[in-house]
Amino acid sequence: MHDVADADDGGMLDLGWGLVMVNPRATRELCHQAPHPIADLTTEALAVSAFQATESRCLMIAGSHRDTGTILASCQGLLAADVAHNDATMFQAATEALAGSDAGAGLLVLQWHGMADTTCPLVDVYITEGLTTTPPPLSPAWTLASTIATIEPVWRTGVAGAGLCSLNGTRDVQLRLLNGVDQASVCTTAATTSSGRALHLELAPAFREPAAWISILAGAWPSDAGAGSVDAGSVDAGSVDAGLDQAPTGEPTPPRFLRVGCQLTAEGVSAATFLLVLWAFTRRPRRRS
Repeated sequence: MHDVADADDGGMLDLGWGLVMVNPRATRELCHQAPHPIADLTTEALAVSAFQATESRCLMIAGSHRDTGTILASCQGLLAADVAHNDATMFQAATEALAGSDAGAGLLVLQWHGMADTTCPLVDVYITEGLTTTPPPLSPAWTLASTIATIEPVWRTGVAGAGLCSLNGTRDVQLRLLNGVDQASVCTTAATTSSGRALHLELAPAFREPAAWISILAGAWPSDAGAGSVDAGSVDAGSVDAGLDQAPTGEPTPPRFLRVGCQLTAEGVSAATFLLVLWAFTRRPRRRS
């Protein structure tokens, strides 16, 4: 699902609602979110590449730069275009549909962010589950951290709880929701426990190369179809738009990505998003046991 209206033919979308894609033939129950495209440089391309190459379940990309405009959201007082801190967005509505659906219960959301080299100088990659505390053993955060240590041992990877970085995602409204905070309270109420359904990933500039992350994700969460490896070179990470409607070359059973354009009134955003995304999740094929 993505907005397509360009009334003045100016080459820019009128609403900037963003993009939601669901793969009904996914072999990994992962959902990639890029809430700060362009601002967190290349995280949108990384999310697209990871979604395609690992045959993940879904992809969500915000529709505007986080610093677009001057209107402040009442949610947390930041610019309304910053979807990670605004509960009244298409991005949040899609996440709510995901969180509330039975079919989305087994999904792990990976939210990709970028940090400057100087922001957290002790780490190259920082992993949290939306809390400041150390994640429990066998949690997704430790699964990912241990896989990085095996595949990219020179990377300095940090996990919440050790005081290595302050970017814990505790105010992120998607992570709060996925960690069990009611949608009506996500602006003001922090999560107190991790649901194990979401990871907040902060990456220094030199550590956003899709090929490396595709190998890491394939190692951390093997394919349900039994294919433990993927062709990390089969996806063009240079353009977010390139190949969105097609699978990487060389795959024997290419997934059919659900991409639906729609135009909605402002009053109908949340309800229509919920219904469409929920339909996409609940209509996906059931696997044989």
